[in-house]
Amino acid sequence: MGQLGFPLGRTPCVATLHRVFKGLEVEAFEGVLREWVRDSGVDLGSVVSIDGKTLRGIHGEELPGVHLVSAYATEGGAVLSQAATVGKGQELAAAQEVLGQIPLEGRIVVADALLTQRKVCQQIVAGGGDYLLPVKENQPALRQDLVEVFSPTGS
Repeated sequence: MGQLGFPLGRTPCVATLHRVFKGLEVEAFEGVLREWVRDSGVDLGSVVSIDGKTLRGIHGEELPGVHLVSAYATEGGAVLSQAATVGKGQELAAAQEVLGQIPLEGRIVVADALLTQRKVCQQIVAGGGDYLLPVKENQPALRQDLVEVFSPTGS
């Protein structure tokens, strides 16, 4: 805390922290945190999970929550990047933005079926990563192709 200008042995009050965080440029702050996590030497592991969640306002239903898509290092327990989106079901562009902000080399990306899209897969592979994505009924042609390719011969 001394490096931040606070007297030794004292911590800022909640109101001070509120003012500090309210005055931050979110994108710049997130960028600095991304660099810090990357440079910290913490082993983040090889698996990155991409998922969207809606954060609710602190005043219940009075304030709408923001919907964020995050890239989470499951083994390292750290959010590597996040981007806001309009809402659930509108996560594709935010997921691509998040994937563009993290190192993919040697990583396995997992996500839900909504992100089982050609552009997402191409982006991951172009970054040197691999992916494990589910295929559900929302893509019947792809699902049928996979059933045929992976069915035992003679069935």
